[in-house]
Amino acid sequence: LKHRDLHEKEWREMLEKELPARVDSHPTFKNRMAALSCESYDAKKEETDPTYIAEQREIIVAADERMNEENEKHYDEIRKDAYLDRKKIIEEYEEAVKNGKEIPDNKLFEYIQAFFGIDDDIALQLADRASTLPNPTVANYYKANILFNRNDDGCIDLLKAIARSTDNMELAMSATEHLGEYALKTGNEELLNEYRRTTADIVQASRDKGERNRFGKNSTVTKCDIDDKALSEITGGIDDELLSKISEIYIGTFTDTDGKKHYPVAVRLKGRKITENYDVYQKLSEYLFGFNGKYDFILIPSYTRQFKKLINKVIEKGSCVHKK
Repeated sequence: LKHRDLHEKEWREMLEKELPARVDSHPTFKNRMAALSCESYDAKKEETDPTYIAEQREIIVAADERMNEENEKHYDEIRKDAYLDRKKIIEEYEEAVKNGKEIPDNKLFEYIQAFFGIDDDIALQLADRASTLPNPTVANYYKANILFNRNDDGCIDLLKAIARSTDNMELAMSATEHLGEYALKTGNEELLNEYRRTTADIVQASRDKGERNRFGKNSTVTKCDIDDKALSEITGGIDDELLSKISEIYIGTFTDTDGKKHYPVAVRLKGRKITENYDVYQKLSEYLFGFNGKYDFILIPSYTRQFKKLINKVIEKGSCVHKK
């Protein structure tokens, strides 16, 4: 009931404004009210039928048991990823702020991800700063999501810009879908009509852009043009334990058809097991993601031989930035 009271205003707004999607199998609450000529409703009335209440409790118990069965298989891992790791990052940020330490640009996205959905005010504040970096797309995506969840029309222009500008197909599709969902849940018929009229062209343009700018075996790689100071900061920030499992790191420069620069990264790993190398790849990928506001790093998977030609191309044409 406390949860309902907390969200009552936004839920009422959605119930009373939501438009039906073309794929909906049932009418929306707004449609039902109109069909019944109903102008008001009591959202706080509680069920009194003991039989129905008993059935509800049985379903809740069954659902809890099913969830526990699924979660207990990987509970330690889930708890670490969803709680312990995020708690550690949040506490690190709070300690830095408390002591007046400057938050470096490459830590912004780690902090945004940690606070997102937990304290969106802080996440939005960090995303605002990250959006001033040369590549603001990911920061604006987080901003748009927060505003979307708040039913704030400020998300509309952000989502439109992301859908039209990014060559990340996954991000473009997500932004486009959010636009449609936002139009439906807020009852914005003008936006919904625009979404239905333009989505096919926007998605196709994103596909075409992604295809023509794809980094592949025929792409030209040159020496890394990131200045030495910035490179030193990037490689110097890699965790010592992670770096101990990497023998060499190479970074090249790839300029796509539209003139945007990307930085393919190839690594030679010390481990022989695929699982161990995959873990190194994941951690390095997460680390490099922190720099996406300035540099678009493309970390080539090195835990499988599938990308051997791409790795060799970067090693041959790029710059060695770490060797041990």
